Amino acid sequence: MVKIGLASAAVAAASGIELGSYPGYEGSLKVTGEVNAYLSRTGNAYVTYDLKGLEDACKTTPEGVGNACGIHIHEGKSCDDASAVGGHYYGVDSDPWGVLGYNSRYGKARGSVKAPIGQGQDISGRAIVVHDSTGGRVACALLPSKLEVATTSDPVVNIVELAESVPSLSTLVAAVVAGDLADTLSSAGPFTVFAPTNDAFGALPADTLDSLMKPENKATLVDILLYHVLAGEVQSKHLKSTQTVTTVEGKALQIMKDRHGGVTVSPDGKDIKQVTAADNLATNGVAHIIDGVLLPSLVPTVPNIVELAESVPSLSTLVAAVVAGDLADTLSSPGPFTVFAPTNDAFGALPAGTLDSLMKPENKETLVDILLYHVLPAKVLSTDLDLFQAVTTVEGKPLHVQKWGGVVQVGPSLASTDLKKVIAADNLAINGVVHIVDGVLLPPAKSVMV
Repeated sequence: MVKIGLASAAVAAASGIELGSYPGYEGSLKVTGEVNAYLSRTGNAYVTYDLKGLEDACKTTPEGVGNACGIHIHEGKSCDDASAVGGHYYGVDSDPWGVLGYNSRYGKARGSVKAPIGQGQDISGRAIVVHDSTGGRVACALLPSKLEVATTSDPVVNIVELAESVPSLSTLVAAVVAGDLADTLSSAGPFTVFAPTNDAFGALPADTLDSLMKPENKATLVDILLYHVLAGEVQSKHLKSTQTVTTVEGKALQIMKDRHGGVTVSPDGKDIKQVTAADNLATNGVAHIIDGVLLPSLVPTVPNIVELAESVPSLSTLVAAVVAGDLADTLSSPGPFTVFAPTNDAFGALPAGTLDSLMKPENKETLVDILLYHVLPAKVLSTDLDLFQAVTTVEGKPLHVQKWGGVVQVGPSLASTDLKKVIAADNLAINGVVHIVDGVLLPPAKSVMV
């Protein structure tokens, strides 16, 4: 997989330059930390900061206070004399730090910003000044006197800055701005973004993109964009062969990784998009570039476990038993659960009169024990199984599961007479998975009343 050069850029020096108190500052804040500057392989300049000792008032930027909770490049090349520090190096219109508030959390803040150097600007050796919530100057450090090209792999730009640096993502950037999501995707996160290319947006039906960019369709645009975002940083190395994840938009997204490391994503298992450039790291997550736009409208409505069982005629006896045991609400809750679901024929194979007896109110406790012996308190697909494993059911007793030659069997022991065969595996529900079995599982040492 090809990676974006900028995404792997980092500070060339092993460590940054330490902040000191601003000359003449006599306040109570003890702002410490490091700043640094470097050239990326693309020729852009970036400045990084890692601050500690900040005040609680900078959790949000105070309104109407100049320079409050800000950090800026100044004209001077000294932190020893306040008169030599000077004002902001850049003009108001071009100052990349002009609207930057460092917004501390727990007294800390970390980030980076792109600094223009294309018109003869030279930031090397200049002062970086940290302001408090009143706009006062509290700390100072000098940038390196010579900017070097970054050579390490630590990220230094956030996801939005990363996208802005990639020409083939300009449509995505425009959509993010139109959806007022730039601040969100520049925040601490972390996030995982599946980033469609310009060609991907261009492949949408005619006029779709133009329509989405209209203010009256902003809500739809935001839904589509957030369907491309996961809460948390998920690199390709973290992926299993298959997984279904919930996006920030709220709907499910399927992610697959083949044995060669290729990754695809899909809302429904049919409309499949290829990750063409994976693991582009940012300070607040990771971006994977994809060759198509993911549409949440294609996500099928996924039933819960009870609804799934209700939709299968051969599981009607199980549904009736779940209702009789007052377990429908439990198995409709978020879970996740794994249910080994006996068919109608499986219940019919019990000794004569057993099922009728279990369904009587006075035998509800026994019925519930048997049903919960078919339930695991986690989502376990057949692909997750080893050759042999003993698992604890929701009922509390162990259940043995084996997979041999692609065939899955379950039972209270590994004796052939106890094992039931999974005849339809991996029936996905929104709160877990159902594996249909050809027999009823009886908890060990459980006497069934007839």
